[in-house]
Amino acid sequence: MAQLDQLIRVKKWNLDIARRELVELEQMRDDIKERIDRIEKGLVEEQILASKSGLLTNYGDYAKKELNRRDCLSASLTDIELQVKAKLEEIQMAFEELKTVEIAADRAAERRAFKLRRREQMTLDDIAGQRAFRNAS
Repeated sequence: MAQLDQLIRVKKWNLDIARRELVELEQMRDDIKERIDRIEKGLVEEQILASKSGLLTNYGDYAKKELNRRDCLSASLTDIELQVKAKLEEIQMAFEELKTVEIAADRAAERRAFKLRRREQMTLDDIAGQRAFRNAS
């Protein structure tokens, strides 16, 4: 039983690590989405300002840089989405492994309890048999 308990602890620990890594990936994903949104809002604001001030020539260079940054962030976002998907699969596998070990531990405990009850019943039956024999004598 001690070995199964240790194995359960290890499986839980692995599952917790995978969950923490997933949270970090999701935070990174959310941060990138926010940065993409800020770039898109900034482009709209700068376009409005440039058209009002008449400095559209400077806006073109700015827009190219920002669109390039957005594209790089979008590529990073795609990569992180793939990592999140892989991490979710890893978590699912880790959870299944944990449950398998927990079920094995439960079954082992049930077998031990059954053996103990059977031994106790055999002892009680033996005592009852001896008492019946003494009463019959």
